[in-house]
Amino acid sequence: MLAGSPDLVTNSPNWNQVQLSNGEIQWIRNDGSPSRQIFMLNVDVALARDLQGLPSLPKCKFHSPNRCPVAATLAKAGVYRNNNLAWLTDFKKVLVRMLDKGRV
Repeated sequence: MLAGSPDLVTNSPNWNQVQLSNGEIQWIRNDGSPSRQIFMLNVDVALARDLQGLPSLPKCKFHSPNRCPVAATLAKAGVYRNNNLAWLTDFKKVLVRMLDKGRV
């Protein structure tokens, strides 16, 4: 839901950042049904956009104009977008290591 196809940046879904009444930040978009919105947090969006050094509610957008900088991990997100087995394989390695060592 973060990386487009075939172009990882321009064909990605358009997420919009909002600040909730309790002060928390979310990125939201419609999932195709007008009454149903899905959300992600900055930590999720950071896989596709480089939010480092920006305020928690940055002025940049997911799409142009004023697009947030592209994250170095976007290419990997594109791989996982098209290959769930690759994601599961990598996730398993990290999870096993984390449980074994207590850290990644």
